[in-house]
Amino acid sequence: MKTNSKVLLSLAIISSTIFAQAQTEGYMVDYSSYWGEMSDINIRGVGIDNSGNLFIGGRCKTPDDHNWDKSYKNGISSLDVFVAKLDADKGEEKYLRIMGGSDEDHLKAMDVDALGNVYLSGRSKSYDFPVTENAFHKKREGTYDVIAAKLDPEGRVLYSAIFGARPMDECRGVGCNSKGYAVYVGGTHGNEFPTTKGKFSKYHGPEELDPGLLVYKQSMYHSEDCFVTMVSPDGSKMEFSHLFGGYGFEKGWAADMDEDGNSYVAGYSTAKDLVVSQSAHSKLNNGVRDAFIAKFSPEGKLLASTYLGGSDDEGAYGVACDSVGRIWVAGKTTSWDFPVKNPFYEKESNGQDVFIACFSQDLSEILFASYVGGTGFEEMPSDGLCITKDQRVVLVGKTDSRDFYTIGKGQDFSSGGEDTDVFCVVVNAATFECELSIRIGGEGSDEPGAVAAGDGEFWIAGSTKSVNFPILGKDIKKDGDAFILRFLDKH
Repeated sequence: MKTNSKVLLSLAIISSTIFAQAQTEGYMVDYSSYWGEMSDINIRGVGIDNSGNLFIGGRCKTPDDHNWDKSYKNGISSLDVFVAKLDADKGEEKYLRIMGGSDEDHLKAMDVDALGNVYLSGRSKSYDFPVTENAFHKKREGTYDVIAAKLDPEGRVLYSAIFGARPMDECRGVGCNSKGYAVYVGGTHGNEFPTTKGKFSKYHGPEELDPGLLVYKQSMYHSEDCFVTMVSPDGSKMEFSHLFGGYGFEKGWAADMDEDGNSYVAGYSTAKDLVVSQSAHSKLNNGVRDAFIAKFSPEGKLLASTYLGGSDDEGAYGVACDSVGRIWVAGKTTSWDFPVKNPFYEKESNGQDVFIACFSQDLSEILFASYVGGTGFEEMPSDGLCITKDQRVVLVGKTDSRDFYTIGKGQDFSSGGEDTDVFCVVVNAATFECELSIRIGGEGSDEPGAVAAGDGEFWIAGSTKSVNFPILGKDIKKDGDAFILRFLDKH
């Protein structure tokens, strides 16, 4: 019989074992626990609102023995989307929302605004995925289509839409602002992906185009393109929707939105003809695949865009805008010649590393860039980058490097197992100094699904197969497939 996760969370606050309220250079782990009463949990989102509530989102097998609201669950299926709201201090569950249809449904990214509204993005294979009457699109078109949904602070569904084109699409990133707007990004293989006519349109086939339309799709044919879709606060309309790509593969993996309504998109491209701005840091795809970063106005106008990469393979999986408008991006690289600037770590092997970089507002200049890693393999999730209120940039990912670069007192919270561990890196946005770099994990496989910043704190949530994941609590046995932990910023 499983122990209640609320009890685990309460115990995690009361006492400490492995972490021992571990003090690092200005940071303290004060909260760590296993989590989850569902099975086959895959964490893909975490967030914190201004009232101190914690939100966890992902994919799970539909629970049979949990008292949950079934009003947004259709049919019987193996995998559904879930969102849980917890009291961050007491560990009490405030709601559990499960959404899904009769087939597979996956959450890929999540964002939470200050009021506690939750924005969900992902993909669905269900013909009967629950949609709301006010949704801007209600019908599945391909094998997999994009899902876009918004929950209010009580877990009620404000809008739920499914949209896309044949053969398939998926959403990988979502960003929101305090005004309730959200931008959804991902990839589409379809010729008929919904775009906003009269504003920006697709260049997706040999058909004639209205010369008055502004187009950010260069080539006449495609394999996969990045889509960028901004949705109104009530979900009733697309403020803009268009494709961003060239002659090759593109996918958007991350999104952010500032308070002015500007959208930030990051992903990867194999195309040599991606639309980039005149002042771009790089106008060339230098390798097999390069990362790209793009900035759009609230009306959908392309304000800036650039390639980023070395002579091998890159992809951008996280993007965030800081308080002075600089654009931070993180992802993966296998290039020896990735364009670093004042790095805190230098590449040491032919393996895959993570990178973190800061750009000027117009994407014309790299202000800072560094590898993150060791001699093994590193990777990051699409919600693995955030910026705290005091302008610390937090990056999380997974590593199998036993020599992963670490910094800070008590910097290694890993048992040294053979599988992957979580890593966490904190960079000061003002000085570009790396203030923290640590490994966290047990003897099994551990990986983060997302990171989110609160007031003087940041949270990491993910999946674990370790029975000895480092936790705060006494004699707590493994319960659930997920973990959550909190760092306090003591600066």
